[in-house]
Amino acid sequence: IGEPVGELVEGIGGGVVDAVEGLGGVVEDVFDSVGDVLGGGGCFLTTACMVALAQDFSDDCRELEAMRAMRDGYMQELAEGPALIREYYKMAPSYVMWINAREDAEDVWKHLYNDYIMPSVIAYEKQHFHKSYETYVRMVKEVERLVHEEEGV
Repeated sequence: IGEPVGELVEGIGGGVVDAVEGLGGVVEDVFDSVGDVLGGGGCFLTTACMVALAQDFSDDCRELEAMRAMRDGYMQELAEGPALIREYYKMAPSYVMWINAREDAEDVWKHLYNDYIMPSVIAYEKQHFHKSYETYVRMVKEVERLVHEEEGV
């Protein structure tokens, strides 16, 4: 044990990252499911829906089905789409922890649900895909603004 093991792990690490990135949507779906099981521990879309819908929440609810379809369809086809999706999966867990640590966490989740998720879902269902996407991007920027505002950045 020691340096040789550390070098082996580092060498394997890059291959694992490449393999995981190659799996794309499969990993994202697993990530969503893990987040759901852990109380939305990774996906802030899932967490916002869980809080807003309470006992009516389901992993295949209208909201999550539409947002996943927008992610896997429209966003995936945009030039910047795959990079935005990767960034979401990178940042979402820390955003969820940050929001959950706030005294007003329930209000923040309901705000995200009412002001961003539902309008994005409705736009998607009306086949206004770019509007749905833009609403999603505004939501992510709103969360980033809140996080950076509190951090004093």
